[in-house]
Amino acid sequence: MRYDFSNLSALDFEELVHDLLQNAWGTRLELFKSGRDGGVDLRAYSNGTNLIVQCKNFAKSTFSNLRAKMRDEELPKLHQLEPDRYVLVTSLPLSVSQKDELIALLSPYVGSGEDIIGGNELERMLENEEEVVKRHHKLWLTSIPVLESVLHAAEHHQTRAHVDRVAQKLPMYVQTPAYSRAYDILENSGIVIISGSPGIGKSTLADMLLYEHVANGFTPVVIKGGLTEGRRLATGDGPFIFHFDDFLGETNLGDRPEFLGRREDSDLVDFIEWIHSNGRHRFVLTTREHVLSDALQRSEKFRMHGFAQERSVVTVADYGRDQRARILYNHLWFSQLPAEYLREVLQDNFFLKIVDNKDFNPRIVEWLASYRRLRSVTPERYRDHVEQLLENPHEIWRHAYRQELSHAARDLLSTMHSLSYVVYLDDLESAFGRLHAAALRRTNQTDVPAAWRTALKELEGSFINVRDYVVDFLNPSLRDFMASILDEDPDVAFDIVASATRFHQLERLWRGSGPEGPFPPVRKRLLSNPNMLVSAYQSVLEQPNLRWIKGARGIIGHYIDTSFPERAQTLLLMRGELPEITPVANKAVELVKAKIASWELNIEDVTGILRRVATKEVEIVLEDVVPIFDAVDAQLLSARADDWVSLFELRKVLGDMAEVHLPSFDASFTNFQESGLYDERLDCQDRDDHERLQHALVNLQHEAKVDFSYEIDEIEERLSDLGDDGGAISSFSRAGASDQDPQIASAMDDNELRQMFSTLTRD
Repeated sequence: MRYDFSNLSALDFEELVHDLLQNAWGTRLELFKSGRDGGVDLRAYSNGTNLIVQCKNFAKSTFSNLRAKMRDEELPKLHQLEPDRYVLVTSLPLSVSQKDELIALLSPYVGSGEDIIGGNELERMLENEEEVVKRHHKLWLTSIPVLESVLHAAEHHQTRAHVDRVAQKLPMYVQTPAYSRAYDILENSGIVIISGSPGIGKSTLADMLLYEHVANGFTPVVIKGGLTEGRRLATGDGPFIFHFDDFLGETNLGDRPEFLGRREDSDLVDFIEWIHSNGRHRFVLTTREHVLSDALQRSEKFRMHGFAQERSVVTVADYGRDQRARILYNHLWFSQLPAEYLREVLQDNFFLKIVDNKDFNPRIVEWLASYRRLRSVTPERYRDHVEQLLENPHEIWRHAYRQELSHAARDLLSTMHSLSYVVYLDDLESAFGRLHAAALRRTNQTDVPAAWRTALKELEGSFINVRDYVVDFLNPSLRDFMASILDEDPDVAFDIVASATRFHQLERLWRGSGPEGPFPPVRKRLLSNPNMLVSAYQSVLEQPNLRWIKGARGIIGHYIDTSFPERAQTLLLMRGELPEITPVANKAVELVKAKIASWELNIEDVTGILRRVATKEVEIVLEDVVPIFDAVDAQLLSARADDWVSLFELRKVLGDMAEVHLPSFDASFTNFQESGLYDERLDCQDRDDHERLQHALVNLQHEAKVDFSYEIDEIEERLSDLGDDGGAISSFSRAGASDQDPQIASAMDDNELRQMFSTLTRD
């Protein structure tokens, strides 16, 4: 196996060599904190022999640099220490002649070529030490074969881009007790909800769980648009690991289509039940703790199901002094910060002030280690700047946004925020061009040449990520920040309205400007020009909500906008404050009807809005959605098992009105029992299809009070014929923390931290 030792810091490398040589030699080695007893990294006394091991991670350096380092700095120390035996271990691959040069240089302390271990020999030794490799999870997860297999598994565009970003962050990752806690919940139940405050590390923890599972053979599915998208992306035999970041929304908007913000909590419960019944898949979700608490109070479905018991809360307490120090150290080690900034961190032990700050936050560490975000901060002002961040972390983006970004760059961020969904580069360019032009007209400014390319270059790496033609915010907190910009400057909303290319851009403005939204001043601005708003909704009403992309498993639809039933609901609800929107709302209802008739929408896609209307969860009367009922009734003969589960739930809430609005219900369900179910079983192609149908029949049996046990048993037999590991949650080799994990050790004192950070001067 090939390893990239450059993903290991100096400390990581020392700890790896310690464990490797201790196993290989069968000798207990003493691991020193970096810098203590100059020239000694590892030491052992055996049969009166004093053995010293020196570790040099020169993976991305040259032999001449290594030789100079040994000659000028390490050899004088050797003359003082006078060990009986000296072993040099380096990640730099060495030729025979290069070894001979080092032997001659370090003589008489180095006795033979066996005492010079290069990177090529390290790789051969690691082939026989699987336990050591797995204990040092960064080494294993960043090995070349694992990286290649992980990226190969991430076939879908948005998933591959996400997994690639996780791989880039692996060298900085530090394992905390929260990882083991979340991992155990995930393995025991198949799902885990990671909650906590903003910036505490929820997304990073979820990313590491995702990555490790993919490295062990799971196929990743990163959900951006909604749970329906997750199901559609899960094609093939799996097993799958689903990743849904901020699944309840990032700013209390319910920022996901067909989900809690649209009162579709039952979708999540059903998805979780499918994961539980399947047994092979995993589901990792993240949310902010206060948002989850609010959702549990509002949703009876959530309370009754009790899924929140499978959550792991990440808190500041998970970051002990060692973990804080390691997080800061790793970010600085792998940063592009010039030496003068690192000296500022080391001077007067300033790093201790960061590590011990009561408001320590991984997000702040990520910021202070990013040179691109600090380009306007001189080395002399660096410490003052960091102290300001520690004192007021909520202002982490504001200075750069207000003082450093061009008008075009700010407009690009506004465009990103308005789109919200996964954003493709070509879509973003088009939407930005329209919004930027609208902003220039409103502010009476002139455009600058190449505004798009200049803005993109300005923001990439500091505010946004661009990978595989997919663009995303560098950090989830940027969405919160951009919401605060709208709150401060509501006129920006007019730029979005004037340039909108997607329904969701307008919907996000409307929902976010409600009484409980993050930018309520925007509502007054929107209502001050109702004709402009109505015209904008009219122009985006029929825009597609899916983008079709060809992959290894065929053409897959990715959500890029609000679903058509949700558009109809939003517009119908707006009539109370904006009566002028009524014709557009009626057109939206007719559009849904037409899409059901043409099979562009399934029955299951529209029962949510009908159920909400029937239960009066929304201020819409049944008469408003009669065309949708008519379209559903006309398609009942073609309804499948999943559809019938939703239909029975709908009939239950309709009560006596069911016969009026769904007159074909009983006859069509009888037809499903007699022939439709048989046809659906014939359509099942693989294990996943069979499992989904089985799960749907279990639910339908409960809802319809009809016995499907024969069909369920037959599917179970078919699953047995297909092989695999049945319904039990599978286990796999874990690279998680062990009792001996060097990253979870006893607390370090100030002197040990000083010694650790002294290595930031680098070799």
